[in-house]
Amino acid sequence: MYSVYCNYETEKGNAPVSRMTFLKIVEKENFAIHSPCKDQCDLCFTFKSRNIEASVYDLHVAMKNEAKEAKKAAKTYAARPLLY
Repeated sequence: MYSVYCNYETEKGNAPVSRMTFLKIVEKENFAIHSPCKDQCDLCFTFKSRNIEASVYDLHVAMKNEAKEAKKAAKTYAARPLLY
């Protein structure tokens, strides 16, 4: 993360602060830098951030569930015994 910050500041023509100063600021501001436990699509993440309407999210969930059902049906169809 520090290297990304350094590159950003260098591109802007500014001198970056030291690594220790950077880490102190990150700790003081209580930034949470972590990888999510589970992948989420952008729409789901945006909804959890409360940046889209519930109606848009509900439509998204309905389409997602429809796709899961279609996949399940396709798997069942593909697993059936073949008759020759």
